[in-house]
Amino acid sequence: MTTMMRAAAINEFGAPDVLQVQEVSRPAVKPGNVLVRVVAAGVQLTDAAIRSGWTPPGVQIEFPQILGNEFAGVVEEVGADVSGFEAGDEVAGFNLPSCYAEYVAVPSSQIVAKPDGVPWQVAGALSASGQTAHTAFE
Repeated sequence: MTTMMRAAAINEFGAPDVLQVQEVSRPAVKPGNVLVRVVAAGVQLTDAAIRSGWTPPGVQIEFPQILGNEFAGVVEEVGADVSGFEAGDEVAGFNLPSCYAEYVAVPSSQIVAKPDGVPWQVAGALSASGQTAHTAFE
């Protein structure tokens, strides 16, 4: 598998035109992580805020910074210490920020099986609904 991929990333904060499709390094799979080939990614206000210069608590921004925090795709590779997922599984998940890319490496605890019959575009945007509901109950 190639070590490069395409991603929508920023090299500086600014207006919408700083978001560009670029060639970047494909993420490596670490223990506890899975590599997912992204089929669809959700778009949220958070993405525009990060592009404009806001940094979410606990997140370190490094340029080039890939945006996007929710996705749906197909598991390509499973890291050591991962159970419950294997290559070929259709999943949806969350990873802040890195999802506007051909591939995302994410802890296995941040993905779930994509529900059968749910279109990719819908599955790619599902996690924001859950995040909003969880925050409302906190």
